[in-house]
Amino acid sequence: MKVKISILILSLLLSGCFSYQKVSNPTQDIALGERVKLVTSHRELKGKLIAIYQDTLVLKRQNGKTLRIAQNEVSAIKRPKFSILKTVAIPGGVLLGAYGVFQLSGGPNFNVDTGL
Repeated sequence: MKVKISILILSLLLSGCFSYQKVSNPTQDIALGERVKLVTSHRELKGKLIAIYQDTLVLKRQNGKTLRIAQNEVSAIKRPKFSILKTVAIPGGVLLGAYGVFQLSGGPNFNVDTGL
């Protein structure tokens, strides 16, 4: 049980948190190769923007597939923005919660029987 909790805490500590910020003018504000989220009426697609044509955006997904999306189908283009508050607050809250659980349960038991 302690191992599972330790793994959970470690994974939360090493994860960064991002929020997505809407881009107002994609042809000027986004560089090719930049990670974006394309919002359409049916779904949200994440990947690297590899080409911008007059009426089409080309997105390379994480699985390696390349998608062509008509610009008139895209309702918003968003780019990830690093959030220091989420990155610090979430792991900090988890650590404080784990510390509280250990304190309420009497703390971790590190007694070692040496057999003497």
